[in-house]
Amino acid sequence: MKLILIRHGLTQDATKKIGQSPSSRLSRKGILQSKKVAKRLKNEKIDLIFSSDYKRAVQTANEIAKFHKIKIIKKKDLREFLIHDKQGKAYDEFDFDYDDLLESYFLKPNKKTPSGESFNIFKNKIIKFYNYLHKKYHPKTIVVVTHGHVIGLLLSHLLRKPRYFLKIEQHNTGLNLIEVDEDKKHKIHLINDTAHLE
Repeated sequence: MKLILIRHGLTQDATKKIGQSPSSRLSRKGILQSKKVAKRLKNEKIDLIFSSDYKRAVQTANEIAKFHKIKIIKKKDLREFLIHDKQGKAYDEFDFDYDDLLESYFLKPNKKTPSGESFNIFKNKIIKFYNYLHKKYHPKTIVVVTHGHVIGLLLSHLLRKPRYFLKIEQHNTGLNLIEVDEDKKHKIHLINDTAHLE
């Protein structure tokens, strides 16, 4: 299985320094980023495209799908790990440090966020999705368009370095390439690669 993980493009809310919500749309720059990563994958033989059902991810996935005549499969399990309830609020209204808050949920993995999801719940659903892809679709080539924490969690799991979840950076439309054999032995070729934006 060839697994291509892509973070969504830049949103209007992020540009305005506003907390992103499920309905946050791509900015002009985000659309351009999405077109560039789509062009990068134009000649790749892609069998399936999965996407978070959040608007920004679907918009990014749509640009990729245009070259491959593939229907996007939207998955709620690919939604971002929401650690606060400040969606739609300006960053300067946040009464917390984001990185510190994220680490607090990582260190207390059964503590639930305002959305009702703990880190363990989040982790288990992402690993379950990865196992599902391998079991059902190996050896196909699969694109997954999702969010930074989703990608970071899966990479840290595959690297067997849990704390990397807090450190792995994912830029908008950053591309990650993983090859997985029949026995689930994997090789990570790219992490957060943005050569298409240069």
